[in-house]
Amino acid sequence: MAPALFQSWALVNEFLLLFALYRLNNMAVLATMAATSQQQLRFKGGKKGKKSSGKGGGGAKLGRPTFETERCPVPLDALQDKYHGQLQHLLNEYATIRTGEVTPNLLDGVKVKMGDATFALSQAGMVSVKNTDTLIVTTFDSDTAKAAYEAVVDANIAPNPVRDDLVIRIQMPKLTKEYREQVVKRAKEMLEQTKNKMRHLRSHAVSQLKGTEGLSEDDTHAMQEYLDAINTHFVAQADEMYEKKADHISNPQ
Repeated sequence: MAPALFQSWALVNEFLLLFALYRLNNMAVLATMAATSQQQLRFKGGKKGKKSSGKGGGGAKLGRPTFETERCPVPLDALQDKYHGQLQHLLNEYATIRTGEVTPNLLDGVKVKMGDATFALSQAGMVSVKNTDTLIVTTFDSDTAKAAYEAVVDANIAPNPVRDDLVIRIQMPKLTKEYREQVVKRAKEMLEQTKNKMRHLRSHAVSQLKGTEGLSEDDTHAMQEYLDAINTHFVAQADEMYEKKADHISNPQ
């Protein structure tokens, strides 16, 4: 009985070892696939600067560079991360624009200042929805309530917020045609601010490129064209975000 038992345990251990190796191999394959997918997302196929056809195509497609990226004095991955950051900032700002019933995230952009500290309104108290047009902020103490109320007034989200001790009541404007037009205009201003920041990123990158010695004229030209393509790619995405937001504001579901 004992030898047979030991033999069975040996078979079990061998099976567990093979299964573990199988799992590790699959994890390595998945990691490789993820890295490949990320690289493909960073360099989408298509000609530089050419806009895609059809709705929801993601704007201008970004092709692969025609030069050795290691020779480029501008860190392209870091540059694209900065552009992504600008898109994310615009997305966060658009989340604070009302297109239908009120939600707590309409107050995400409100920053409260107390002494040397600045923090989100959601950290000053609990934000809740009272009805389809009213938000309630319940703060923790009178000092925080005062600072939070001043932040709401300064943010100009609603015309007449009301403070009652620790509670702030925010009556949002009715979604009239005139109000929607004003909000679309505000969204457009946010877009232009984002595009200006993107143009600054491009300008800084081009200055860095032109200030580098030892590059051939062809390489410099190809690199600057690619910097332009990066800018075009992300500006097109920002434009598309605005078009979608403006449509949601003007034509709520």
